[in-house]
Amino acid sequence: MTPTPFLMKGECSPEVAETPKPDLHATPRSAHVPDRSPSSSSNVTGHVWSLSQDADGCRAVQDAIVLAGTEAARILLAMELSGHILEALQCPHANHVLRKFITTMAPPSIQFLIDELVHEGEEAIAETAKHRYGCRILEALIKTCEMHQLSGMVEHLLPHVVALSTRMYGNFVVQRLLEHGSDAQRFHICQALRTDVATIASNFYGSIVVGAALKHGTHEHRVNLSRDIIRVNGLLSTIARFRHGQIVKEQILVVLETSEQELASMYPEGDSASVEFKPSKVTRASNSARCKQGKPQASKSAFPMQG
Repeated sequence: MTPTPFLMKGECSPEVAETPKPDLHATPRSAHVPDRSPSSSSNVTGHVWSLSQDADGCRAVQDAIVLAGTEAARILLAMELSGHILEALQCPHANHVLRKFITTMAPPSIQFLIDELVHEGEEAIAETAKHRYGCRILEALIKTCEMHQLSGMVEHLLPHVVALSTRMYGNFVVQRLLEHGSDAQRFHICQALRTDVATIASNFYGSIVVGAALKHGTHEHRVNLSRDIIRVNGLLSTIARFRHGQIVKEQILVVLETSEQELASMYPEGDSASVEFKPSKVTRASNSARCKQGKPQASKSAFPMQG
């Protein structure tokens, strides 16, 4: 399979972008053009990829998926996207079709989709996790499929955990891995967060990932991560300033079985056991940009956040 070039955010394939708008006064469609009205799978068979790339067509395909009488019929429809998975998950319309297949079909039936993504390589999967639509597809796969199906995909994601945790869309993928991943995968993520906890936890999105780790990690992981945070002078107060920060702060107090007053006495300002924390220019710029930008659409999280 020839790797598909990675498109820019929100782009469909060039063919779709250049397709002229239909003439509303034109004569009726000829018999070989697929009917885009909601109906049975027979009306979209053979045209799933082309229909999936615009608003009306993708709705027709989603209706056909729901109306398909058997899993075998849905598999036939899904296989028409073979060779186009990377394009589809970046398309504002086709990504909905992919998610409908993922949430409607049995996990073994969509293995071809996972395999095609893995074949694209580590860089493509990491970019997918940062993509506005691509992150939704990875989230759906992580929530729906068995972890043994996703082993290759997750192996490509784990080296990028630190970078993804501080990204607007990438943080969702890391949260889903913490929620649904194996113990070994959670351990890897928690260890990665600890390597640069000051940078990650002081970032709006990164602090949400830290909160997810404190919720889903083992007791040992949670204790170690909490101790790392409170040892960085001023980091806990920085986290607390985020709108979800009080939740993370309360989690840390519960994990360490202490109160805010006891914590202050254990790690006073200027204590030699603490490391002075000063947000980097990159972190300050990232948090400032987040406050100014619009809110992205994304799925529910254990912690309130933009998106």
